[in-house]
Amino acid sequence: MCHRPLRLWVEGKAYETLDWSASGARINAARTALAVGDFFAGTIEAIGSEGPGQFTAEVVRRDAAGEIGFRFIEVSALTLLAMQGLEAS
Repeated sequence: MCHRPLRLWVEGKAYETLDWSASGARINAARTALAVGDFFAGTIEAIGSEGPGQFTAEVVRRDAAGEIGFRFIEVSALTLLAMQGLEAS
C-alpha cells in the first residue's frame, strides 16, 4: 500500500485515502452507509498531469470506526497508469 494520500470523491463527498494501491484503498467513510458487499462509483482527483479518473469499487471491509476498505473493480486506464507511477516512486 502507498501512504501518499489521494483525494477520492464518493457519493458527492471528498475523502483522503488512508492507504491505497492500484488494486484498492482505505478511507474513513463514517459519513456513508456503504457496507461490505456494496458496489459504488467514484472519482479520483487528478494525479500529475492526468485529469480526474472514474472508478467502480466493492467494499470488502468496514470497521466500527467507519473506515472502509475497497477493491477497485474498474479504473480508467490513464488514472491506473498514473497510480502505478506513484507506487513506483
